Amino acid sequence: MKITIGTQMYPWLQDCHRRGVDFNAHLDDVLARTAAAGLAMFEHTLGSEADVLTIAPLLRRHGLAMPVAYCGGVLHDERSTATMATIVHLATLAAEKCGVRIVNINPDPIAWDQSHDKSDAQLRHQAAALGNLGARLSTAGIRLAYHIHAPEMRASAREFHFMLTANDPKDVGLCLDAHWIYRGAGNSQAALESVLALYGPRIVSLHLRQSHNGVWSEYLAPGDIDYDTVATALRGYGFSGPATLEQAFETGTPHTMDMTASLRRGADFVRRVFAKT
Repeated sequence: MKITIGTQMYPWLQDCHRRGVDFNAHLDDVLARTAAAGLAMFEHTLGSEADVLTIAPLLRRHGLAMPVAYCGGVLHDERSTATMATIVHLATLAAEKCGVRIVNINPDPIAWDQSHDKSDAQLRHQAAALGNLGARLSTAGIRLAYHIHAPEMRASAREFHFMLTANDPKDVGLCLDAHWIYRGAGNSQAALESVLALYGPRIVSLHLRQSHNGVWSEYLAPGDIDYDTVATALRGYGFSGPATLEQAFETGTPHTMDMTASLRRGADFVRRVFAKT
């Protein structure tokens, strides 16, 4: 299974904050260090036209690709119309300027800092908007991939499952964020394996993180999640990437090396486990 390995921007945002520097002002350095880690791609967020136009020449300078981008936005109420229009516009621009062919989307929760589950009516609205967005992007040759954090796994994972079962796989694929599924299901490898069994053919991109005793690891390596099992399942579905390292940190995460070194170790792990033929 030969896959393209890269990094998500979020760990770099954290790293820049930790070092007291502005991410946007240091984007050239971030991409240089990403390339130095031996990675082939960078997954940026579609925040504005300026984001796309700024990163495009820097990617070329450092020999990096951006086959996948990330976005969010409100889809569960009437604001979905504006959200979809913005995403279609930015994704089309990113496809032209950066070669984006997959957009990972995590619809906004009702509140980021509170545990408010969406009503059934809001879930139906969101699912319809998600399918509409996926169909619109597909006409531009872009694949939409649904992404979640832990909240979507609450209440029997009703939000997670409904977004997928209510939509045609050709319109809405899945970005498998292994650790958010694992954590959202109460640190359950069994739940992660169930998601692989139910939705494996819909997986078009990966977000990869590890933990030890429930705390995010500094780099991807053996730990709480059995990634050998994940890789075996994906190999059976013919998954071809991309695989994005999202080696974020939280309270208790070790800090023994810089980001370049931790990404290099994570990429080596992916090549050993995921790229087996």
